Amino acid sequence: MEEHDGMELEVNEVEDRAKLLGWQPEGEFKGDPSRHTTAEEWVERSETLVPIMKATNRKLEGDLKAALKKTDDMTTQFEESKQTTEKILKMQEMAQERAYEQALDSIKKEQIQAFESQDLGKLQELEVKKDKLEKPVIEPTPTQEAPKKEAAKLTPDAQAFLDNNEWFKTDPNMQQQAMLFENQMAQANPSEKFTEGFYKKLTDKMALIYPDHEAFKKEEVAGGVDSGGSFRSAGSSSSSGKKGFSQLPKDAQAQCRKQVEQGLFKDADEYCSLYPWD
Repeated sequence: MEEHDGMELEVNEVEDRAKLLGWQPEGEFKGDPSRHTTAEEWVERSETLVPIMKATNRKLEGDLKAALKKTDDMTTQFEESKQTTEKILKMQEMAQERAYEQALDSIKKEQIQAFESQDLGKLQELEVKKDKLEKPVIEPTPTQEAPKKEAAKLTPDAQAFLDNNEWFKTDPNMQQQAMLFENQMAQANPSEKFTEGFYKKLTDKMALIYPDHEAFKKEEVAGGVDSGGSFRSAGSSSSSGKKGFSQLPKDAQAQCRKQVEQGLFKDADEYCSLYPWD
């Protein structure tokens, strides 16, 4: 009798444990009767599967955290790249404004000389030239939409340029800079647009801006500013706490060199003093 009571007590303990793990007695089970298991089988299976499920869940949680971190890192990189591009475009706009002012000043000086020499023909010619001088207006160009707009009417030379320059598809900063150059060149020489010579000049311009990029390492860039000379030391941060050339993003450093060469900025220090750091 005592043995029977002990067995019954043991069975009850197993059933109680099984219920805690989600088991239902046969009378309460609402599923397919053929799939019902005993309390003992349920406990045994749970003790085998639960640790595996917990380990699997831990792995999934780790994978999810890693994926979320990677996504956050990519978002941060994208935002930083976007901000750098906006700053470079702002400096580009300033440079074009200066180029316009320089051209206008040059015409005015010629007008003074023509007036002093009473050359009315020259005065009229310069007035026409001044009227044709347009103040540059930079409109933001969405980097993702432009290729779609051109895709339907690409010339063979344009397609060759895309095929040979993977960076145009993968680097938003370089793509935007190239499209700026493309618009400027097309306005200056509409008949040359989308020709082989057009894209050769565009590639040369990009090589000047990105001299260290893998795509342009074989390009011979003439007239470049010594990147290891004055620019490396120019505009470096000082005890005053001002940021200088060495703190500029790489793309902005290339733009700085180019625009100082063009005389649009006096030197790297002036460029850095006007650069929108924040």
